[in-house]
Amino acid sequence: MSDWDFIGHDMNEYTHGFHLYPAKLNPHVARKLIKQYRKNASNIWDPFCGSGTTLVEGRLQGLDVYGNDINPTALQISLAKSANYDVKDVRDLYTSIDNNLDSMTNLTLSRAIKISGFKKEKIMDWFTSENVREIASCLELIKNLGKRNNSKVETMRFARMCLSDCIRSVSFQRSNEWKLYRVKDWRIGKKDKSLYEPLIPLFRKKLEENMKAIEEYSSALIASENRDKTNYYVEKNDCAKSVDSLRKKVPSGFDLVVTSPPYGDSPTTMAYEQFSWLPNVWLNLDRRSPGRLAKEMLGGIVAKKIGKIGYKPIDKAIENMNARDKEGRSEKDHLKLTKEIQLKNFSFYRDYLKAIENIASMVNPGGYVCFILGNRISGGREMRLDLFTDWAFRQNGFKKVGKTKKRNIPGTRMPKANPSGSTMNHEYIVVLRKNSD
Repeated sequence: MSDWDFIGHDMNEYTHGFHLYPAKLNPHVARKLIKQYRKNASNIWDPFCGSGTTLVEGRLQGLDVYGNDINPTALQISLAKSANYDVKDVRDLYTSIDNNLDSMTNLTLSRAIKISGFKKEKIMDWFTSENVREIASCLELIKNLGKRNNSKVETMRFARMCLSDCIRSVSFQRSNEWKLYRVKDWRIGKKDKSLYEPLIPLFRKKLEENMKAIEEYSSALIASENRDKTNYYVEKNDCAKSVDSLRKKVPSGFDLVVTSPPYGDSPTTMAYEQFSWLPNVWLNLDRRSPGRLAKEMLGGIVAKKIGKIGYKPIDKAIENMNARDKEGRSEKDHLKLTKEIQLKNFSFYRDYLKAIENIASMVNPGGYVCFILGNRISGGREMRLDLFTDWAFRQNGFKKVGKTKKRNIPGTRMPKANPSGSTMNHEYIVVLRKNSD
């Protein structure tokens, strides 16, 4: 067992269990990396912040934290997890909601659908009518009680994200899939109401759990004297396109980067855009189709032809890819599918390389970057993201620090659309330092 495995350790301490999210960064890994490489650092950046693990751990260790992501749900989770809370203000709203849930009158279905942001025919394919009414009614309850209590922005976000974490549980979504797959026989369950899952008990439980979580986190920040000495910033930004807006906010640059980037294009790895579609629409964060959000992510705009990335092992792996399960397809269709897989991989590495170039430009001389990565199999080829990351940063003025660390993780199943259909059992930690000259 590796010193970096942390299997069996609590993954949900402080606010780390605030909201479900795909492929969360292990907080103990982030904590250990920050402790090891934070010397002389005043800030830390996670350019792929996801659910905000690095931000929470960075503040606990006295650093200003900056997080970027493309996914609006991820940004809201990160803000909710890393914020400075007026605990009394949150407790007041939590108590008000709890006291009013049982007596709450559900909205009409037509009004609830309008609030949801979905078209009627779409939302009824994902929820029972009772759950549609309950979710919309809870959103209205939060809004109205928040106004009555004059609740702060952070407090309102707290309540809305507690509700957000329950939405998936009362939908027809399969619980063991990040992609949008409904449960078997969902049409039957919809008619006979066997798929109806009462929302109120789930929401009440989540409010209680997250109330305790932010009290624990706030107490830890106060005890370490970091609550008022550290700042947190979370914004939507695509670091593969530009970091100009971030450069204006942080002209002095960053001393430390700790992040776990996507391991491949989203639809065939963790499908972040599909996981977040229901809360994104319900909370009016992004009411587009999940495919539109996916196009903004690494590899989302698929190239029309395959070019050269510049790193021979990856170029060769893409060139030699071959779609699996050839049986049952014509040779023409098989070649077409193989080309699609090659183009998706080329597009991802094209964007990832640009992101690394931009990230490198924001790191101060002598600063460290710590990347936690997975090497997935695609088109029958192992894509060595760890080696590519090492190479790409060395092209941008960095040197490797020590050996790449390999850690065991509980098997993570890739989505069914992944050409490998594989399970990922390891992660790799690559650390590099920017040259001082």
